[in-house]
Amino acid sequence: AAKQAQANLYVSSEFNALQDSLNTVLAAVEKEKSKLFKNYKDEVAKLTATAEMAKTVAANAVAKKEQMKQETAATLTELTTLMDQNKEMLAKAPKGKEGKAAMEAIQADLTSIETQVAEVNTKLASDDIINALNQAKAL
Repeated sequence: AAKQAQANLYVSSEFNALQDSLNTVLAAVEKEKSKLFKNYKDEVAKLTATAEMAKTVAANAVAKKEQMKQETAATLTELTTLMDQNKEMLAKAPKGKEGKAAMEAIQADLTSIETQVAEVNTKLASDDIINALNQAKAL
């Protein structure tokens, strides 16, 4: 459940602790297997606790992923607002010879940012949340 929720990406420390717990339980099971009179009572209890921990880790991963999606969406909204404001100011700016190069540079920057915003949206749509958020923050 935790792997399906991509816990290793979104809550890696919790996922690693879960993996350690599972490995410990599996080692205890193997040790108990080698005994003549086997008693798995402790191992079953530990495995049950580990299964509960896995559910918690999976839920935390889903929550973290959703938080990151919302943060990315908020960043994109802010960027879109700023781009719209910049376009308005660019349209109102004087069109003299002196400022033509600067205006073209600003327009090129806006076009570049629009392209990158589209890339962020594509990453969000393909569930690549971490890279989408990182790219959005970099803008």
